[in-house]
Amino acid sequence: MYALGATLIHLLTGITPADLPQQDLRIQWSDRVSVDPQLIRWIDVLTAPDLDARFSSAAEAREALHHHRYPQRSLTNCPQPKGSRVQLKKSPQQLILKIPQPTRSFRDILKLGGDLLLTACSLPLLLLFGLIFLGLGIGLFATLSHNGTLFLVLLPLVVFMGWLWRATNQELGKVQDEVDYNLRHLFGCYCLYLTPEHFIIERELLGLTYQRHIGKIADIKTIQLIPFTEIRVETWMITYSFGENLTENERRWLVQELQEWLQQVSRGGG
Repeated sequence: MYALGATLIHLLTGITPADLPQQDLRIQWSDRVSVDPQLIRWIDVLTAPDLDARFSSAAEAREALHHHRYPQRSLTNCPQPKGSRVQLKKSPQQLILKIPQPTRSFRDILKLGGDLLLTACSLPLLLLFGLIFLGLGIGLFATLSHNGTLFLVLLPLVVFMGWLWRATNQELGKVQDEVDYNLRHLFGCYCLYLTPEHFIIERELLGLTYQRHIGKIADIKTIQLIPFTEIRVETWMITYSFGENLTENERRWLVQELQEWLQQVSRGGG
């Protein structure tokens, strides 16, 4: 099954797996293709470095491929990986988890600066296009009943400026979305606070909280590791996801720690 996964990676990327970069012995290939994310996840499980993280049989692999049902593996004896920047403090009264974003590179900061500059320069241009479009529109209606020739001349200009304004606005929206993502990716932090009664999930940017969710510990149904993807905290009403930027070993370690702490709280409450 590993050979099958490696063959699929070779077919999809056109590059032999041995020539692709690796992280924690896992082949880094998904950024080179545009296919169904479920297929990417399935191939990642096929080629997992850890034997326990792979499918145990061909039947299990086929079931996951068709129905996206991935079995939960045992997460016992998972220490914090060496070099991990995740901060975890726990006691019987509380558990505090902080996940900083990956180390920022000069290239990442330079790209963010370029996007910010592009956004700042695009706003006056967008306003100018809007004013021209508005002026041409007013002129078009003013000449509708007085000058048919001028009307026919202005109509294509109005249509063109309207299309140009709309296209510029859409492209600017994409740049703004990328700026928002990069800010959270480079300077954000994910925080989880647990007490025997409540949990608080916060997202911080430059030390300031911009998103907060508060719930009851009793409402947590499960904490699951989605292989090579994320960690999910599922409650009766909402499912929270985090840990997308962590390594697989970090996610396994955190799920183990969270599950063990909740079990201890449950036994203490009982």
